[in-house]
Amino acid sequence: MRYPKKISEHFYYHEFFSRGIWSANNETQLKRLLDSRIIPIMERLRTGLNRPIFVNNWKWGGPSQYRGFRPFSTSVGARYSQHKFGRAVDFSVRGLTANQVRQYILDNEQEFLGMGLTRLEDGRDATSWIHFDVSWTGLDRIYVFRD
Repeated sequence: MRYPKKISEHFYYHEFFSRGIWSANNETQLKRLLDSRIIPIMERLRTGLNRPIFVNNWKWGGPSQYRGFRPFSTSVGARYSQHKFGRAVDFSVRGLTANQVRQYILDNEQEFLGMGLTRLEDGRDATSWIHFDVSWTGLDRIYVFRD
């Protein structure tokens, strides 16, 4: 298996891709699969919260492979999920509840909106993780939705 390489200061490529996608593509190809706004938003969350963030954990023997980019060939998620376009991520933050992280995002709404974060799942269905995406809404606020 390849040696893990960083995509940014606090994150590795394999954290955003399934084992198969990570193994079959080089870093240039992988970076093209993610919207360019995802990693800066994740870095801002990591530094602002000052806590580790977990996306995919398959590399450490965990079950999560599709919390970042999801290929269209996977049956995980909705057929036209923003994950399949590289515009969404699901994650958890060590030591904080999902609702605490959502509140942090909303408390800093204009900054995150300016970075491209446009939609945030409300937590009724995502009780232990956070989902955000960068799909276009045309709104001047973060759209909080129920999946």
